[in-house]
Amino acid sequence: MKTKIIYIHHNCFILEYGETAFLFDMPASSFLKLGETETIKTNIRGKKLFVFASHAHPDHYSSDIFKLSNVCPDARYIISDDIAAPSKNNLLIAKAEKTYELGELTIKTFKSNDAGLAYLIKTPEIIVYFGGDLAKWSWDDFDEETRNYMEKVFAGAISILKKESIDVAFSNADARLPNYSGAAEFIEAVRPKLFVPMHSFGDTAAIKEFIKTAGTAGTKIFAYSRPGDAISF
Repeated sequence: MKTKIIYIHHNCFILEYGETAFLFDMPASSFLKLGETETIKTNIRGKKLFVFASHAHPDHYSSDIFKLSNVCPDARYIISDDIAAPSKNNLLIAKAEKTYELGELTIKTFKSNDAGLAYLIKTPEIIVYFGGDLAKWSWDDFDEETRNYMEKVFAGAISILKKESIDVAFSNADARLPNYSGAAEFIEAVRPKLFVPMHSFGDTAAIKEFIKTAGTAGTKIFAYSRPGDAISF
């Protein structure tokens, strides 16, 4: 089945397969100033839509996601339990380290070492990992205890994910850190068919620099440049 991934901004992407679409981490409108909101609406229209939010930080979540029901009336929402959201029948508030069945989707959650959740999503056609802000954070001001915690949570997630046959993995490759927040380590261990680097804050030139240095281990990497860029496989 043909799968298409569309870059929107930062950690916001659309994944389409067949008549289904996933929308991940749509941020506050202040981050979407280049027509990205219209790009989202254009690409989800007519689809069976599942909207995921990993945590409450405004670069990852906006309550505007619920307005997308005007475009896709049957949209379903899966959000982390750190997000304050209105009570809705089409809303799943997810907790860490749980497994949920949502129609054709099986969703396993991971506790992030920053905030909220990461998601492993299985359907009959495709397996997708979306990491949110779960990454190998290694900031200079971390004390040893904090650094060890960050690394332990990241390694724990990888130990589970590498046992899966993941088709698409969205994980952070933050250029502010020399280790790109563990992106190359993730690729080498998990070996998804397609890796989508995230957390660029719109600086997509940094994505290209990461790709130059990353060992791909047979994994294709999505090298996007501007909102609306897409890759299919």
